[in-house]
Amino acid sequence: MDTLQFLSLGGAREIGANSYFYNFGGYGVLVDAGLHPKNSGWDAFPKAGLLDPGAVDTFIITHAHTDHLGGVPFLLQSQPQARVIATKETIEIAKIMLGNTASLLPRQHPQEIIDKLQHYTEAKLEEIITNIEPRRFNDTFTIKAGTPETTLKATLYMSGHILGAAGVLFEYGNKRIFHTGDTKLREQNLIAGAHLPEMPIDVLIIESTNGLYDLTPINSREQELDRFLATIKQVLEGGGSVLV
Repeated sequence: MDTLQFLSLGGAREIGANSYFYNFGGYGVLVDAGLHPKNSGWDAFPKAGLLDPGAVDTFIITHAHTDHLGGVPFLLQSQPQARVIATKETIEIAKIMLGNTASLLPRQHPQEIIDKLQHYTEAKLEEIITNIEPRRFNDTFTIKAGTPETTLKATLYMSGHILGAAGVLFEYGNKRIFHTGDTKLREQNLIAGAHLPEMPIDVLIIESTNGLYDLTPINSREQELDRFLATIKQVLEGGGSVLV
């Protein structure tokens, strides 16, 4: 296998502006480009300046939360040649989320920042979304064709986080690199839990907010619903009102 390089443009050791660059022997793949929910100005965006012009050949979006999606138009300003890939569910949600992001940006950032964000117009967002290539879960596709040692393939696995959320398995030469994305193992009411690769993995990149904590003591959904209803009952009986 040729050299593999990994670079975080944002999201390392914090939540927000998640964006990760992989260099597979000279072929660049970017995973996600989010916005930081608390920072203002350029600190809220991935550090696109760390990449050379033309560095990103393929751009994969794992899911449509703003901390992974909101900076996609910003990254595409400096990497317009990149093809963009996501699940069809993520594409549909992105139509709403990116529109919301564009409407909120003027309230969150100085005007000199807004003036330089050329890809957050309604027309440009529609163009970006139209050009995203949909991929299905568990379907392996070739990102870069080559010899057995240089061919790069990818497979999207359901991560169980939100609708359409995916982890990405890269197969490069004789190595497997798995980028989990945000992952939820437990089944939810509307979404199944994560379906992870079952084959051996050589390199594992894990995104996790609560990875240091044991989830077993956390209440079940049923217990949380009971607690939620009890709280509403208490508020109403006390003469208060509840907004859900």
